[in-house]
Amino acid sequence: MGTTPSNTLAISVSDPSGYEYDVQFESTAFAEGQHRQCYLGTLHNPKAPKHDKKIVLKVFKPEYVEKHGADYACVQDLERSIICHEYCTKFNRAMKDHSESTMPIAFPAPLRINIKRAKHMAARSDKEMDRLIKSVFNEIPIKLNRNHKYLTCHPYLQNNDEYAYSSITSNNGWLTHLPDYRFVTALSHFSWAESKGKLLITGFQGIQRGHVLFLSDAVVHTDKVGKHGSNDLGVIGMVNFFLNHECNECCKHLPSLNTTLLIEYLSQECILKRSKARSYTFEFNEETLQKDEANIEQIYAESLSQTFAVTQGQKECAAETVTQTVTAAGDEPQTHEVVECVKMEQIEHVVETMNHDGIVEEEQEEEQEQQRCHGAEMANDEESEPETPATAKNECELDQVCRENQKEREMTEEVEVISSNLDVSWFGQEDEDNESYAGQKGLFDLDAHFVDVEQDADDAEAIEW
Repeated sequence: MGTTPSNTLAISVSDPSGYEYDVQFESTAFAEGQHRQCYLGTLHNPKAPKHDKKIVLKVFKPEYVEKHGADYACVQDLERSIICHEYCTKFNRAMKDHSESTMPIAFPAPLRINIKRAKHMAARSDKEMDRLIKSVFNEIPIKLNRNHKYLTCHPYLQNNDEYAYSSITSNNGWLTHLPDYRFVTALSHFSWAESKGKLLITGFQGIQRGHVLFLSDAVVHTDKVGKHGSNDLGVIGMVNFFLNHECNECCKHLPSLNTTLLIEYLSQECILKRSKARSYTFEFNEETLQKDEANIEQIYAESLSQTFAVTQGQKECAAETVTQTVTAAGDEPQTHEVVECVKMEQIEHVVETMNHDGIVEEEQEEEQEQQRCHGAEMANDEESEPETPATAKNECELDQVCRENQKEREMTEEVEVISSNLDVSWFGQEDEDNESYAGQKGLFDLDAHFVDVEQDADDAEAIEW
């Protein structure tokens, strides 16, 4: 499937369900920003659910490719989408008590463009390669190198009579003037607090449909510049967010980053000017960016240690106070239930995993595992027959399993980014040379866990409000 000029190059689009489509792109951009242009494409496969649906391909302007080396990173796009979905799901649940000032947020799953080359294309000149690429993309001025196998595209979130697709925040601290959507900065703050400073999601753009705000193509700042693409400004991006952030009702209770000391270690270039246009790493002086990142690394780590140590101490104190109060007031203490309630009210401690049977709390998994291990130990203690080598071996195997499960839970709590039982085997199956993708095989199932933009906005189950 896909248009194949001279039987050497073809493109198609795959959706998360495994359907493949022909695609016809329009040759004229329907929108553009400072760095990229947006082109519409139409999917074709009468036997597939997204037949005749529109998609959007965002293309770097040629000057940014030629002068700055702007590039596409399909796997990182997917990883960002997963992270955004996971954190907005947690945020939606945490905001149930703030429904008057917020609305549910959803991230529709991206789609993948497959670039299929015949083996003999390796002998083609760069000029001929560019000509063939332009031909299959209907003269879109896209610049690709010989290693690109995939691109990312997104469902078309079309304007309607009431709402228009718009930028809400940027990755440099800019925020829209539209009052109805300013609450989304709380999602950025929440992602930073929930991950304990490992990441911060920002750069939101999208459109409201009904009572749901659909977002796409967000930015994730991580603890390493460029880890999630060329608009990942690392800790420098996080600092600039908090320099411009004013807490609202949705996030005023969350721990915040103290920027007072950190900005002393940043050069003037890395204290960013707020702009609707996103900031990219290729626009910075590489040496300055690396130097600033190294300068604040240790200071940032110490700041996180102090911030979240204080937060944990406050929560333990609050839990202990509530427990004592209830025990004194009631004839039958309900300590466990009250402490669990206090924990759940702390947004930064909503740690969940998703599986095919629904949502399972990690604390419940840990308790169940301890009960299983304890039950097995009790059974062995009550055994009247003398211990045999086989029995001892079974006990050792059980202890080993318990230790491995405990270690796995600790690792999950430390990462707190992506649920470990999702499946993305559909994404980039042929890209065996990509180490980043190879490490992600079998982790994500986009169709099972993302909201379909075509669903009724009033469907509460789809939005998981």
